[in-house]
Amino acid sequence: MTLSAATTSNSGAIVADSGSSITVTGTTTNTGSGTITADGGSVTLAAITNNSAITADSGGNVTVTGTTANNASGTITADGGNVTLSGATTNKGIITAYGGGNVTLSGNATNTGTIEAGNAALGGDVIFGGNLSNTGALQIYSASEINLDGISNNGTISFENNSGDTGVLALAHSTTFKGTVAGFEYDGSNSDTLDLQDIAFTSSVTSWSFTENKSTTAPGGTLTVTDGKNGPAANILLLGQYLAAGATASSAARSALFQITADDITGTTGISVTTSFHPS
Repeated sequence: MTLSAATTSNSGAIVADSGSSITVTGTTTNTGSGTITADGGSVTLAAITNNSAITADSGGNVTVTGTTANNASGTITADGGNVTLSGATTNKGIITAYGGGNVTLSGNATNTGTIEAGNAALGGDVIFGGNLSNTGALQIYSASEINLDGISNNGTISFENNSGDTGVLALAHSTTFKGTVAGFEYDGSNSDTLDLQDIAFTSSVTSWSFTENKSTTAPGGTLTVTDGKNGPAANILLLGQYLAAGATASSAARSALFQITADDITGTTGISVTTSFHPS
């Protein structure tokens, strides 16, 4: 079904059940108690100003082909479904992926609200395809992942570690990352993970170091990772108290990425080497 209009104001319910599809042309404003739901089906919007609830569940798909403005009262949720925001996104509300759901923000994004990969009970993934300007909350829950694929990203990203230290932050351009990472931890069995996708791994050459900032009010420091071949280094600011010792990167987890966890350094050789880099 296609709803064709230059503008559409929704204060009721737009629902695409399993096997059905709804396309809304023009700009949609979701307001009041209005809901837009892909409950196993698919909803495609040309552009959206959201003041209420948008949900993709039960394998459903919500796609916005143009711009998305998620205002302070707005929620966009992928609960076992998929949400794709293709154009520029401005978020002042809450965007969440959980229950195995995925949210993809393909264009540049500005976040002054909250964006969550996972929640207190279930994991999910959030992918940023463009640049991210973040002065809000960006949170990674257990068994969840945030991918930052843009060249320019900033603000604080927090591992929530609600049921084990199993969150992942993947940086396609770690050498230009200007953000701060909080809650990067190892619990004795599991560890949060940083995937530095632009650092080429070479056994016994790729290296890392951690320099504490000596602050008593905001302890932390800088994790520096280099490929050992005169390539640019990644300098990741970490909040928290850590121990550090020199180590050589080795072993492997995901293809040719350089991957560092709060307890391990991993790369491409298939051997896991435990280091002394972990919260004190």
